[in-house]
Amino acid sequence: MIYVQIAGAIALLALAVLIGSFVPAALRLSKTVDQVDELLGKLQTTVDEVNNEMSKVNQATDSIQKAVARIDTIGGLIEETVSSPLIKVAGYGAGLTGALRGFARGRAKKK
Repeated sequence: MIYVQIAGAIALLALAVLIGSFVPAALRLSKTVDQVDELLGKLQTTVDEVNNEMSKVNQATDSIQKAVARIDTIGGLIEETVSSPLIKVAGYGAGLTGALRGFARGRAKKK
């Protein structure tokens, strides 16, 4: 029976040593978990801020696209407004030049 008591005492001593080893490790692990939790919180804040900035970039890009579309439309209108009269003026000028040349040739033949 004394052997059982000695074995029990040794087992209790071994258990006490194991517990003594695990307690500091558990405390370190707890601190590490707290630090990781804090870092994840900061990471979430950073991701939220980046998403917010990306939203602003998207709004700016949309505004630029609308401005470019307006400029393109205005350019088309200017081209239509200016090119048609210029073509007519060029045609009248060419016709007038031809008429003047014909007139000059007719006068030259009569002399």
